[in-house]
Amino acid sequence: MFLDDGEVPLDNNATEGALRSFCLHKHAWKLIDSIDGAKSSAIIYSITETAKANHLNPFRYLPHVLTVLKDHQDDTDYCFIEDLLPWSDQLPESCRSKVHCAYIMEHCPKIRQLDICIREFRNIYDQKNMVLLYLFIEKYKLSEIQELSRFAERLEKDIEVVENSVASPLSNGFAEGTNNKLKMVKCTMYGRCSRQLLEAKLMYRPNV
Repeated sequence: MFLDDGEVPLDNNATEGALRSFCLHKHAWKLIDSIDGAKSSAIIYSITETAKANHLNPFRYLPHVLTVLKDHQDDTDYCFIEDLLPWSDQLPESCRSKVHCAYIMEHCPKIRQLDICIREFRNIYDQKNMVLLYLFIEKYKLSEIQELSRFAERLEKDIEVVENSVASPLSNGFAEGTNNKLKMVKCTMYGRCSRQLLEAKLMYRPNV
């Protein structure tokens, strides 16, 4: 499928990443010594990861859900649950990650500066404006964040290439993205599985 649609990832790393925290903490959950306890923890974990996938703050979303459920304990009509699902538009704004992001931006100036830098750099390419590029380099060469100043210095060092990337409508981004996917598979799987499994991950076989 990923050969037909460039938006489809080559692997399931996002899923594996979501499961990693569960694997890291499962030793602490050995106190769950009953089937019902295991089922309950699985339900909570599933709800939490689904909330995160829908850009919700689990620490705000779960208390909201539990509060609403408590107020409907005697109901026989469960249609209200539709409004509690992680993808519902009826959820309060306080449950959304944007509120958490606003807090981070307010209390972490370096992260706010990085956000501004990224937006300004993106704007250079959106407008294909060379003047903005030169202003960006001069501004961030003086940045107190060492990584940003180094980034600006490297842009200045390769200024001819950077100017071409801004001015030219051509891009090899799709090819680079595909290469990165292949490199990632090679780094994560080479030497840890059979050739047959590697071929299954890389080769498109519609009849298999």
